[in-house]
Amino acid sequence: MKLTTPYADVLLPLSAEEFAALRDSIKAEGVRDPVLHTEDGRVLDGHHRLKIKPDAPRHVIPNSASWSDAECQAYVIRSNWQRRNLSPSQKAELREKMKRIAFALREQDKKRFTQPVLARTFGISREAVSKWFVRSAKAGSNGTYTNNTLPVRSEKPDARVKLSPQQKAAVAEQVASGRSRAAVAADFQVGRRTVDNVVKAAEKKAAVEAERARKAAEAKAAIEDEDRFVLHGDFRETLAHLADGSVSLIFTDPPYDRDSIPLYGDLAALAKRLLVDGGSLLCYVGHYAIPEVLPIMTGHLEYLWCCAVVHTGERARMNYFGIRVGWKPLLWLTKGSRNEADRQRFIDDVVISGGRDKEDHDWQQSEVEAVHFIEGLTRPGELVVDPFAGSGTTLAAAVRLKRQALGSEKNDSQVALANRKVTDAYRIALGGDA
Repeated sequence: MKLTTPYADVLLPLSAEEFAALRDSIKAEGVRDPVLHTEDGRVLDGHHRLKIKPDAPRHVIPNSASWSDAECQAYVIRSNWQRRNLSPSQKAELREKMKRIAFALREQDKKRFTQPVLARTFGISREAVSKWFVRSAKAGSNGTYTNNTLPVRSEKPDARVKLSPQQKAAVAEQVASGRSRAAVAADFQVGRRTVDNVVKAAEKKAAVEAERARKAAEAKAAIEDEDRFVLHGDFRETLAHLADGSVSLIFTDPPYDRDSIPLYGDLAALAKRLLVDGGSLLCYVGHYAIPEVLPIMTGHLEYLWCCAVVHTGERARMNYFGIRVGWKPLLWLTKGSRNEADRQRFIDDVVISGGRDKEDHDWQQSEVEAVHFIEGLTRPGELVVDPFAGSGTTLAAAVRLKRQALGSEKNDSQVALANRKVTDAYRIALGGDA
């Protein structure tokens, strides 16, 4: 009899390591458990054994010729549910599949597939099966399920298995190389849904990056003098030509990673030279880094205040600290004391952010806070500098407010985009061409 494998994907395949171990075992000891199949040749248990050894021993399951697909799928799960080494997220997905099969069996024959029978069929408790149908009845009354029977939305899967950014990149790379998503899920001990989500996110990110690259090339071609507002390179070098005491405000957003913390000291040293007496440096900083950042900055400037930028969008979760973040610190340091006239211009220390616009840059900030502090701490014609210009948001706000603007950015593609953004804002501010 020729065997068929229509249910090979009911469960995730073995991981590469598990498959290799099974192959070595069969090579050394032979196939210990026969391949189980229905009377009409549908394989229900032993897919991997059959793949490794096509002539493996076989055993026919009695009275199985008339089994429906749902009955066969239930047998596959029952045979492997306890012996497979599945992660919590994989078990959650399998439970969802069991529930869908249970509903299908009930539709097939309600009298035969009672809740106790379904519990025995899957090898789980009757209470677990009962909960499925109780939830179905409740959900059916508010439209969550169609026809009061089959769920169209599954429960939230167990999320205890997390993939690191490096693992997510590896998952996307392996799928892109042609590996099946099921095999990748097995290797990374996650469910197929997780792999689907990772691939979808990677494809979206690639599309965004491609669009940014296109816009950067377009911007570079459109601006003849691409070094007009944003200089390409390290701020410690590109801004070295500025005269001492020539800058009224430095407003910037340095990188947040721990390796970049020393940059805050270099930023404060540059600010000490460039700022006018009483001038201000405002810089974003990660909450965790404040104790490390302040000592290296106050060796050059005076600490004045910590302002708060309140988020209006979805709040980030800092899992390590168990905190849902609702605001971002903005450190305010000055070169000496602010003069009396400036202190009479009161400014709020809390800004409600407009939310991030990430069209041009992953860490692009809202323009709302830049406008707030540029307008409150400088006057028209004064120079505003952004050493980490990114997509040019701060500098565009500055020129719209009739301030001079200059920035620096290491990312070549961002330089072109930023210059175009600031140039457009400059032309609008002047009411014509720059």
